Amino acid sequence: MVKKSLYILILSIFLLNTVKAQTVIKELWDKAHIYHQTGQFDSAFALYDLITQKFPSHPAYPLVLTEMGSVAYQLRQYDTAIRVFKTILEGNFKDDIVDTDGIRLGAFPNYNHYSAKYLVSIYIELQKFDLALSYLQMADQIYTYKSACGNDGASNSIQLAVQYSKCYEGLNQIDSAISVLGRYVFDNSYADNLPAVEQMYHVLQKKFTRQEIVDELKKAKFTITRGTADKKWESRDFQITLFGKQYDLPDVDDNLPPELYNNPKTNKLTTKERAKLFYTTSAFYKKIIQ
Repeated sequence: MVKKSLYILILSIFLLNTVKAQTVIKELWDKAHIYHQTGQFDSAFALYDLITQKFPSHPAYPLVLTEMGSVAYQLRQYDTAIRVFKTILEGNFKDDIVDTDGIRLGAFPNYNHYSAKYLVSIYIELQKFDLALSYLQMADQIYTYKSACGNDGASNSIQLAVQYSKCYEGLNQIDSAISVLGRYVFDNSYADNLPAVEQMYHVLQKKFTRQEIVDELKKAKFTITRGTADKKWESRDFQITLFGKQYDLPDVDDNLPPELYNNPKTNKLTTKERAKLFYTTSAFYKKIIQ
């Protein structure tokens, strides 16, 4: 692996001296990206590192640093990953470049947000939960995630909620670890909420027996109440009480399983009956009850 990385480095230096810099960056990036995507992390890291050393003023520099940190994280080289991601957070890089020299950066690269989230993951694994929580608040409140896609935004919100829950769990704040997930364990209309469902079940078991959880979920079906109705439309917003805390249910019809949505039998149900049907067919309910 060392010989292969050295060969790549020598080849890259040769290219740097024989073709235009823009072409070199694009070629190195493409090769590094392929190595990264195919799990050849040592080779990917060598190329990302070379780009950052040779082109520190290039507009793609923060993107390459982010990928380099990601590879270090996957290699579990946490000291290196921490150094790289802190470099990004201290770099005051612009977050709005779309394309440069053929390297697609995306409309919202989110360098700082991703760097803070990676640091959260690292410090959670190192069981330094106070540090993890501080970087999580940074990602959530200072370097907020930007996206033109609602699905991406929803997925990111679920990821943040799961990370909050893990931090609170590590700090032995189990009630907070549970409540921060409440709004996400039912809503899968825009993103897969299974990570939130699994983390919720995990932290519930820190406080309750499985039988207590099962009994509470069955009982909660009868706590579903309608939200405030609009003057013109019947409200489809409902709330449910779980373990003494009230949570909002998402739009029931948008979240019903495909086989039940616009089903003749479903259409005959009242809105509240559909809310109960949604609850008992949700991934969260089925994971625990069935």
